[in-house]
Amino acid sequence: MRNNVFFDPRSSYVIRNWAAYSGSKTYVNGNTFYPPSSGAPLSILELPRGYESAAMDGTGNYWVGMPDPSRYIYDQNDDLACAGVIPYTPVLSAPAAATPYFNTCTLIYASGSGGTVSGASPQTVGLGGSGTAVTAVPNTGYRFVSWSDGLAAAARTDGNVTADKSVTAEFAINTYTLTYTAGSGGTISGTSPQTVNYDGSGTAVTAVPNIGYHFVGWSDGLTQNSRTDGNVTSDKAVSAVFAANAPDTLSLAYTAGPGGTISGTSSQSVIRNGSGTAVTAVPSVGYRFVSWSDGYPGGAVRTDTNVTANITASATFALKIKTSLTISSDRTTSTRGHSIVFSGKISPTSVASGTRITIWMRKSGHDWAKWGTAYTNGSDNWSFTVYNGTRAHGTYYIRVKYAGNSTYLSSYSPYKTVYIR
Repeated sequence: MRNNVFFDPRSSYVIRNWAAYSGSKTYVNGNTFYPPSSGAPLSILELPRGYESAAMDGTGNYWVGMPDPSRYIYDQNDDLACAGVIPYTPVLSAPAAATPYFNTCTLIYASGSGGTVSGASPQTVGLGGSGTAVTAVPNTGYRFVSWSDGLAAAARTDGNVTADKSVTAEFAINTYTLTYTAGSGGTISGTSPQTVNYDGSGTAVTAVPNIGYHFVGWSDGLTQNSRTDGNVTSDKAVSAVFAANAPDTLSLAYTAGPGGTISGTSSQSVIRNGSGTAVTAVPSVGYRFVSWSDGYPGGAVRTDTNVTANITASATFALKIKTSLTISSDRTTSTRGHSIVFSGKISPTSVASGTRITIWMRKSGHDWAKWGTAYTNGSDNWSFTVYNGTRAHGTYYIRVKYAGNSTYLSSYSPYKTVYIR
């Protein structure tokens, strides 16, 4: 007996071997048995009592919903379950290919965009039976999400099928995160983090150094400060590396032209925006300071501050202007109690009005001593009145002196001889 379907048996038995002759054997193979309904007999395969020589082979059958078919197999000759007398294993996991189904269902497995289904589709399954395994396989760059009926596992085997079923494997493209951070000394211009689809491209970001720093490179080895990551197939996190700039050193060089020297450090090194130390243009005797070659406005003494470029400056000097004095008196002889008026001129006339003239007197046989002070009045004239008072008799020599300044040389007038009686 082969390739039959037994659905809801209700008789006292389904298959019995009544043969009494020696070696009689019934073969029951490739059949499909559905479980009995409530109140149905307990046996499906049976050897009745009194037929000890009868035999039966129950292997290779499909037992629907009966994980332990032995409870339905009996040999009444010894009232024992016939697992050893009526062999029934192995059992089929699905109806035999040649079995005419009492009722069938169709299983259809489809794939959405981004993947395929591995396994048979469609499948024809007997009522209550099981299909064969299928697996949702995502394409490269995609991931399996779920089946359209809510199952979350990619691999499935539908069992106890009682109706047609059509389901679709759903997939989604993988997404990845691009994260850009800045190390000490700079910032990132652009969007971070970024979410990018598989094999897609991010948007541009740029590593921007702070003032006093420079960009070194990205932690993944890229050296361009601006980057756009493409063909993304994994998460990426990189950091921009910055370094402090080396001090920007500038030079200060001071020299002296003819007629003078430089006091202070003439060759200096300073960092950008820093300050040098003071130097002074010192004229030699008979010379005067004129200017610095770079137009520095502060005079002979200078301290360069907030230096932003190299400086080379030369001090220019010139000879001082010679001066001369004349002296005369309103008399050459005077008695006690009277006065003598001395006067004269200073040249050149460019010497400023109000220039101080000192009056020096020496009595015959004595040293010169300062006698008084006069000032030029109006232009280049000066005058000085000497009152004799109680000055001792004798011969006196009188001269005047101009002390000079940064522009003019000092000078003495010739001396004038007067007599006091």
